[in-house]
Amino acid sequence: VYNHEKYLNERIESILNQSFRDFEILILDDASTDFSYKVANKFQQHPAVTIIRNEKNSGSPFKQWQKGVALAQGKYIWIAEGDDFAESNFLESLLHFFIDEEVSLAYSASHRIDEDGLIDDEYYLKCGHYDNLIYPINHWFNDYSEIGTDEIMNALAIRNTIPNVSATLWRAKSLKTIDFDKCSTFKNAGDWYAYINLLLKGKICYKAKHLNYHRVHSTSVVAKNKKNPADTIPDYFEIHKFITQNFTVSDDLYRLMTHSVTSGLRQIWPDLSEKAFNELYDIEALSRIHEQKTQYTRANVNVQEDKNR
Repeated sequence: VYNHEKYLNERIESILNQSFRDFEILILDDASTDFSYKVANKFQQHPAVTIIRNEKNSGSPFKQWQKGVALAQGKYIWIAEGDDFAESNFLESLLHFFIDEEVSLAYSASHRIDEDGLIDDEYYLKCGHYDNLIYPINHWFNDYSEIGTDEIMNALAIRNTIPNVSATLWRAKSLKTIDFDKCSTFKNAGDWYAYINLLLKGKICYKAKHLNYHRVHSTSVVAKNKKNPADTIPDYFEIHKFITQNFTVSDDLYRLMTHSVTSGLRQIWPDLSEKAFNELYDIEALSRIHEQKTQYTRANVNVQEDKNR
């Protein structure tokens, strides 16, 4: 929670009203300057609720993630951001996926909602969020279970196809392996980095029913970062560099990765000069890494083929 006074009551009520009720609620207030703590404190007497208030703002939501994950006692963790909310069957619907011990992460589809409560139904299916990926958009029309690395190479390598962390449920022992310090180095892609690293081992599951409401408003991370390309574009570069360095990236996938930024994301800031854009997303450096990795992979294949002969 950080300055979520206007939305926090609805958020907490949507957790307390879950059909699955065996949980603890850790409310982590990151030194809010509004009345968020006062709103949270109304729930202090509930036996499931613990409120932890920072005297000083941590500077990163991922530091709060780290604190909450360290304190959490359950087998599964829901990082429920203070300005979003969920349907009452959110937990019940996602928990059954974890019967498979290989599942590290499950998530549901999300509606988008503004600061006045106006809901944009199925926004992410309509806005092009799932366009120009290797997976077709109908991948998200039905429930699925997928090997994590397949989800990365067909979708998450290109952009963050999990648009809201509040829609996710994590296996705690898997989440605790994440490098939260590294997540904190990103302005807004720390969650994307966490998803990718979590899915290097384990499966991902998806519930096509829209059970989560992602709030986007003037002070939300999404809204603020769109105002400043320096808070967004370098994150894409770092994620794409990580993918290119650590995976065998086909030429087709590489083109989709870079196109998502140089053509898609680029349109958000039409007045940004090419020089300034290239300083934020160094496509030449990325191309060199891709070419070197491709040559190395081909050389290894040739050596293996010689051995097989």
